[in-house]
Amino acid sequence: MKDQSIASDELLLTWVQTFVANVNEFTSVRLKITQQQLREISEILYYNYAYLKASEIMLFFSKFKRGDYGKLYGCVDPLEITSSFRQFVMDRNNKVYEHERKETLEREQRRDAAKKIINPLEHPELFPNICKSIREGGGRTMEKGPSSFIHKPKISNTKLKLAAQIIELANKCNPK
Repeated sequence: MKDQSIASDELLLTWVQTFVANVNEFTSVRLKITQQQLREISEILYYNYAYLKASEIMLFFSKFKRGDYGKLYGCVDPLEITSSFRQFVMDRNNKVYEHERKETLEREQRRDAAKKIINPLEHPELFPNICKSIREGGGRTMEKGPSSFIHKPKISNTKLKLAAQIIELANKCNPK
């Protein structure tokens, strides 16, 4: 099992090296990086940023070659590559944070909207039909019994307090 891990590390390091080597060949500077520097840059990127997806690493090298992280003068500088990569990761982390913050805020807003309950006693104008419904027996349902229909209240014991408030509202709407 350990041999597989070492082999996969080597494969991934080689994969990162191909991108660094591509930058080395892509630039038109006089001094290119050495094989030793190539290996060290790849190790730094691999071991410090192993949590990144392959597509993110590919995106960095595309942006680097495009010049988004500065320009190389005279030589391919390993520090320029690693510091640019660090800036890329900081930008990426900020975008991830903003995305997660936005999703969390939207989720909280949906949850708060679902929890929002309007008290009929505080806003009787929003519930004009409640009074009528209570007076006409709207709080009851019909259940079929063995030989006839039996009236059974809908309101459970845990909702008696709310039912009392609704009845109070009904009395306010149409006092006798």
